[in-house]
Amino acid sequence: GGRPEGYTVYYYPCGLVARSKFNDTFLLRDGNNNVVSWTSQGVAWRSNADKKYMSKDEAWLRNNCYKLGGPNFDTSGFGESLRGFQGTMDATKSRYDCWQNVEDENFNVWMRAATGYSFWKLHKIIDGDLKAGTYTLEIGSNFPVAAFGGKKGFVLSNATPFGGNSLALGMSYLFVGVLFV
Repeated sequence: GGRPEGYTVYYYPCGLVARSKFNDTFLLRDGNNNVVSWTSQGVAWRSNADKKYMSKDEAWLRNNCYKLGGPNFDTSGFGESLRGFQGTMDATKSRYDCWQNVEDENFNVWMRAATGYSFWKLHKIIDGDLKAGTYTLEIGSNFPVAAFGGKKGFVLSNATPFGGNSLALGMSYLFVGVLFV
């Protein structure tokens, strides 16, 4: 259902960037059709994940969320203990459409502003090396880009603690920083 008549229900979280959250899904399979294990843990900056985006506790969510989980609970970032709870559906006491867990690391990455119109965002981490071979990527294309002429891509890359796939840039930043301190 939509908004209950006579009551205002607020989005939590709110804002245009939050509501435009990237929601494509990806599944990587090796040559034997086995799913490659990857995680979203560690994709967000620690300063965002630990301090900036703090979710309300479960008791608050159960009492104050008119609706919970958005159109797809699996991409909402809420924990399994809330699966099946769709909200109170009582706008007299619950005024929030809690569609996204703000502690979800993919949400944290999306909320970090890009410096230009063309950007890359870290989405998953594969712990370990991929063996040489053929891989298949299954994409659930949910994020619309046609209306504004946007493009999407998928990149597999090595990364370092300095970002990118080379230590050289990070080391040069450190060297210049130490040189001028």
